[in-house]
Amino acid sequence: MEEVNVINEGTIAFLDMKMSDLQGVLLGQDANVPVVIGREDVFPALEKLLIGKKVGDEFSASFEPEQAFGEFEPELIRKIPASLLGPHVEVGMKIEGVPGEKSDGNIYVVEHIDDKDAIINGNHPLSGMGLKFDIKVVKVEKATPEKIAALENFFEVSDLTRADIQ
Repeated sequence: MEEVNVINEGTIAFLDMKMSDLQGVLLGQDANVPVVIGREDVFPALEKLLIGKKVGDEFSASFEPEQAFGEFEPELIRKIPASLLGPHVEVGMKIEGVPGEKSDGNIYVVEHIDDKDAIINGNHPLSGMGLKFDIKVVKVEKATPEKIAALENFFEVSDLTRADIQ
């Protein structure tokens, strides 16, 4: 585990982060969050801001929706037959793409399910929101394949793959 002092491509930055909306409402706070630079672990505007920061740096940054998680897209809310989801799917689970269709690359959250229909939403939960981040760089390490593999569960994005429900 080789520590370095500056965040650059090929490093893992460990960050203490506080996220608020632009009105100051706290949305989340986490300590020691690993971010692999160059792997799209965070949205591009935030990653660009991290480059060059050093261990111990503290800073704040605000982002409009289009710089962060994008605008809310009503067309990403879909009503589908519940039979496409299978018997073990529950409200709140995440699914890769719309079942029965070619994958569009989005992760959909099951928002409603009954005997007949299901409602899934492919918008990021923070889409349409301006966000403010307060960040402290805690540690920076070289991103080795072993270290990245150890972080895989931290970055899990879906509960079910397409194969799980087909």
